[in-house]
Amino acid sequence: MVKHRAKLLAATDLILASAFGMILPILPIFLMDRITDATLLTIALSYSFFFVSKAFFSWIFSLFLSHGDYLARIKSGLFFGSLLITITPFLYFISSDMTHIFLAQIVLGLGFAFLKTSWMHLTHQTIEEFFHETILHVHGFILTFCLALAAAIGGFIAFHFGFALLLEIMIGFGLIATIFSVIFAFTKEKKPSKRKKKKS
Repeated sequence: MVKHRAKLLAATDLILASAFGMILPILPIFLMDRITDATLLTIALSYSFFFVSKAFFSWIFSLFLSHGDYLARIKSGLFFGSLLITITPFLYFISSDMTHIFLAQIVLGLGFAFLKTSWMHLTHQTIEEFFHETILHVHGFILTFCLALAAAIGGFIAFHFGFALLLEIMIGFGLIATIFSVIFAFTKEKKPSKRKKKKS
């Protein structure tokens, strides 16, 4: 059961990161193509909005976790983080100026703040301490490989089929990850049963 929960956690993170890995390298091209007031400066600022938002809300959410029902809050953070990340491609699609993009980047930063903070806490709970660091290193290696593959696939889809299809695929991946986060929330951890000692 613990192994199953760990797989759900890993899959949620990998799918969401890979989904955004498909557009991040070509996001400036997408914005220059669709948004009339997009410039190199405003696009760079949109990335700054994302990083500042992620850092600020990660700090706020970490403080929030120290009060109330800790476990319920980190599970909710995993779900709402996945959901906010999932709706961001839709926000890109309906945006008509850079102000909308700035707001979308703040939403994305908030989503990743919820997701990553919850994910780190949940991995500590789900994976045994002895294996925790090893699992994180393996996960980091797989994540880097997935991002490299996602960048190539995203560029291919955008070039041959357009950005609309790419955003739809991203939303689809996001929904899958959100479903995984829900399954994780309702999957209870089974404690290993103690074996009865044989009578001599």
